[in-house]
Formats: sequence, structure tokens, C-alpha cells
Amino acid sequence: MADALDRSHRRVVRGLTVSGRGRSLLIRGQADGDSELELWGVTRRAALLEDVFGLPVRVEVVPAERSASRRAAREA
Repeated sequence: MADALDRSHRRVVRGLTVSGRGRSLLIRGQADGDSELELWGVTRRAALLEDVFGLPVRVEVVPAERSASRRAAREA
């Protein structure tokens, strides 16, 4: 998964959270710039996690700024 998150070797993904959402797993990456290649790579590898955990895996990429503002709102 880590390799897929830096597929372009440009360090686009700045942060990552993994959480259980009911009967599924959510992987959310915070990215600066175009992260289409990283999203493609992680989505391809998500099937491995589905097999291991027996849960569907959902992958999202959000802009790093948006993620930081959500975190600040929660802490306030």
C-alpha cells in the first residue's frame, strides 16, 4: 500500500487515515496536487486488504487543505 501511495514518486500524499466504518474499511489519503495515479494504485491493492480482513475497502483522496480544516474544526 505504501508503494501505491507514492506511485508517482512526487510525495503527493501527505497523510493517511484508516478507519472501520461498520462492516467496511475506509482509507482516506490527504493529497497535495494531482493524486490520480496514487488513487489508481491504492484501489488496485485494496483487493488484497479485502481478502485479508474479509471486509470491503473504500478508498478516498481529499485535498490536504480540506483535511486540515476538518481536523481543526474537530479540535475546536
